[in-house]
Amino acid sequence: MRSSPCASASVRASPSSWSACDGPHGLKRATSQARRAIRKRVALRFGAWHPGARPFLQRSSPMAAFHVIPFPADVVRAARSQRVDPWGGAARFLPAADRSAPCRHCMSGTRPGGDLLLLKYSPFAADSPSPYAERGPIFLCGHDCAPYATPSRLPEIVTTRQVNIRAYDAADLMLYAHSHIADGQDAGDVVARLLEHAGVRRVHIRTALHGCFLCEVQRAP
Repeated sequence: MRSSPCASASVRASPSSWSACDGPHGLKRATSQARRAIRKRVALRFGAWHPGARPFLQRSSPMAAFHVIPFPADVVRAARSQRVDPWGGAARFLPAADRSAPCRHCMSGTRPGGDLLLLKYSPFAADSPSPYAERGPIFLCGHDCAPYATPSRLPEIVTTRQVNIRAYDAADLMLYAHSHIADGQDAGDVVARLLEHAGVRRVHIRTALHGCFLCEVQRAP
């Protein structure tokens, strides 16, 4: 005699979910509870993070210290003085822009009405053979600005938005199992946890919607 789907779902779910099978949506609720229980166990065992697992970011042991990599000063100078990107392409000057944008040099949001520079950039080495070493658009302040000065903390351009967090190994290959979408306020915990993995060499933080590069983070020296 075959057992009912409801009964099999009850075995996987917690006892409190058994009574849910009495209603027309009982199986769906029981299965959902079972899946949540599995996700919790995975988060606790492997340090996985997802939007529903924020309580599991807390750990009793200290997490890895990290270091935000400064944006290259030579790229900034060339963009401002010569209007070129690292490959000799044009850096577009946008005077009195009517929008704010995340400057990758000072790592703060620009003020509306300020000048901007828009150019291509890649955080990977120029000779990286990785297929993930793509180039993409970034903004810089159109005027002089100070480089980001607190590398032990994530900058404003990260903490004030939702972000896409990607981990890479020593060959610049993306580690798909460690990719996350996170609220910027939680990004520091996510990055520190990722850097605890021996196979993770660097972490890139990008905008969640468009995937534009914001900054690179490595283990603290």
